Order: sequence, then structure tokens, then C-alpha cells
Amino acid sequence: MEKFLIRKPRVEESACVPLPRSRVYRQTTLESLKRVVVIEDIKRWKCVLEHPNQAQEKLLETLEELKKKMPSKEVLSSTKIGHTVNKLRKHPDLEVSCLAKDVFNEWRSEER
Repeated sequence: MEKFLIRKPRVEESACVPLPRSRVYRQTTLESLKRVVVIEDIKRWKCVLEHPNQAQEKLLETLEELKKKMPSKEVLSSTKIGHTVNKLRKHPDLEVSCLAKDVFNEWRSEER
């Protein structure tokens, strides 16, 4: 069997050129994009914000989710979520009111 083997000298590792590393891309979903919003999610978040006896943690969580999104003018007008967030600016809890102000001002500055 050895007569059929072709033996080549070993190449030093320094002589080998390393291959360039390819970039690792992470797959994103449509929901993770800032300008892509799901109307059903906006309506669900609006119901959570409008509920009279909602816990502060739930309000903060919902406002954080809304802060990640940038709904279009058509979505804001059709769902009236801007009105709901604006009403939360007068919430007795300071954290909720500050976060609602941030979300409202961010949306307002983006629409202009």
C-alpha cells in the first residue's frame, strides 16, 4: 500500500496564510426592528396602560416596550396610543410619568 501514497513535506505553520474570519451575523425578526410595529401589540399595550388598577411594574414594562418602537403617524392616529401615553405623563408615580414623558417626546420629535 505504501507505494501508492504520495508523501509531501510538512509546511511550516508560519508559511500558511490564515483565512480571514467571516462576520457572524445575527438573525433579526421583524418585531425587533424599531419602525416595524404590530397593531395588535399596540392595542394590547394600550389596554394595559388604560386599565385603572394596573401595577406600577406592568406600566413600566409596557412603557419600556413602547419606547423600543417608533410607530408611524398612521398607527398613532388609528390606535390613539399617543393620547394614552400623554395621559400617563400626569401619573402620580414619578417613574411612570418620567418614562411616559420620554416616550411621548421621542415619538413627537421623530414625527416632526
